[in-house]
Amino acid sequence: MRVSRKAPHHLFRGGHSAMVTFSLRPNKLPYRLAVLYFAFFSFGTFADSEVQSWMQILSQGKLTPQLRLWSELQPRFGFGVGGLTTVMIRPAVGWQVTEQFSLWGGYAWTPIVKPTSRSEHRAWTQAIYVAQAFGGTFTQRLRIESRFIEGVSATALRLRYQARLALPIALENALSLVAYDEIFLSLNDTNPAITSGFDQNRLFLGVFHRFSPQLGLDIGYLWNAVRRPGASANRTNHVIMLSLYHWFDFSSGSDSP
Repeated sequence: MRVSRKAPHHLFRGGHSAMVTFSLRPNKLPYRLAVLYFAFFSFGTFADSEVQSWMQILSQGKLTPQLRLWSELQPRFGFGVGGLTTVMIRPAVGWQVTEQFSLWGGYAWTPIVKPTSRSEHRAWTQAIYVAQAFGGTFTQRLRIESRFIEGVSATALRLRYQARLALPIALENALSLVAYDEIFLSLNDTNPAITSGFDQNRLFLGVFHRFSPQLGLDIGYLWNAVRRPGASANRTNHVIMLSLYHWFDFSSGSDSP
């Protein structure tokens, strides 16, 4: 099956998806990120580090022309602790508002397996906006999470913003260079380990290959810096990130997005 010559669409669904634009114009984005980076690094050094491997398996697509479905499985492995550390199961439904903009709502179960066992449930909503910019596909995502963490009586609220750019480089636009940055902000104080303010940052650089209209894969390096209030040092994770994408389209009786 031949891959489309169009620039790769946003990877959060098989087609266009979207995110709020509350003045998230591309020409202003570098300045906003610079301010947040300055705030982030002011929290101190990142002496504690670990090499990890994360795998994301994401299936999404159309049930009707507007109704979308999202299902995600994400196991994470730590070389330092020797095995599986975290599992994430994250289903959601979405509504395609326009060609570029979509709204989503879902649930996530994210149990920690090692080094200590702890369960966490999340209710989350997000908005995604996709545009052609900078010579590629520029995607912005804003997500709000309500986190129900075992052993924490209050609900922890967290805001996440991701900016992602995919630049086609070869194979009739089926091969792309991908970079994204995601910033996490805690919105309230729930216990000494979870306080309001900067929570973590994820910076990714890799390549994406779309094998067919239904399947795609990206692989790369993710730098994950985590603020740990009350700990002797913040944490840096050096992550080998592998993501497998599956798209479907049941709105027209076919399986092509």
